[in-house]
Amino acid sequence: MLLRKQLESISQAYPRHQQWAYLERLAQYNEHNIRPVADPWPEHNYTCLVFALGLTNSRVYQQIVTRNEDVFAGPEFALFLISQGALKSVNKPQCGDLVLYSTSHERHYEICHAGLVEEDGKIISKWGLGGLWQHETFELPANYGKHTSYYAATDPERILNWFLKFARSRGADNARPRFKIEDIREA
Repeated sequence: MLLRKQLESISQAYPRHQQWAYLERLAQYNEHNIRPVADPWPEHNYTCLVFALGLTNSRVYQQIVTRNEDVFAGPEFALFLISQGALKSVNKPQCGDLVLYSTSHERHYEICHAGLVEEDGKIISKWGLGGLWQHETFELPANYGKHTSYYAATDPERILNWFLKFARSRGADNARPRFKIEDIREA
């Protein structure tokens, strides 16, 4: 647990370009298998779930969240996908499957983090404002949860359609009079 607390401090205290140096120093006295992954979207602000669901390059997604600040692919969207049956739970995760990290406090369940399973069973995920990291299942910041659930790989187009439904359910189609979801088109 000490490693996870240290990772939490690094992910919160240092910008993306400084995190790897701190992780390398950390490995000198607290061994870990965390490695940086080339981030094809370094200029974008995106969440771990946006990455894991394949929405990072979606112009439609970006337009919706830009125009509706309370509508984005975060924990509420993940719970929406689960409740609607859009994510299919798997017992033996395979390459490309989604992993959701959560906490549970008595009757309260909260999704805290998301990543993608790699061929070797490691995870690729985005940490806060930092970049993408490859890591073992529980080599991640402590505040990202201590329970995992796995879901079959998803198709970004299908997820985008679910996001449009989610956005409508949150009032996005009339939240801003000048904007309707139907008006947005992929370029």
